[in-house]
Amino acid sequence: MYATSARQIECVRLLLEHKADVNARSKWGRTALNFSNGSFSMSYLERDQTACTLLLLEAGADVNAADNDGNTAGSALYAHPEASMKV
Repeated sequence: MYATSARQIECVRLLLEHKADVNARSKWGRTALNFSNGSFSMSYLERDQTACTLLLLEAGADVNAADNDGNTAGSALYAHPEASMKV
């Protein structure tokens, strides 16, 4: 999750190649997709943010997984049309 929030694309790619659980949850119930799509983090590099989001989606991330507050990553994807078109 840290790799996605920090926009470390190559780290995310490596973790996924080694079968990291793309839908693992933090203690708040958030998944890596929640962190990558900007719904819970500040984005300074839009291109890297989109690349991380797309990598997670291609790996099977659940856009409808709700966190402990009921927020889903899918609702935040509307802010990133280039990513939501790939869903």
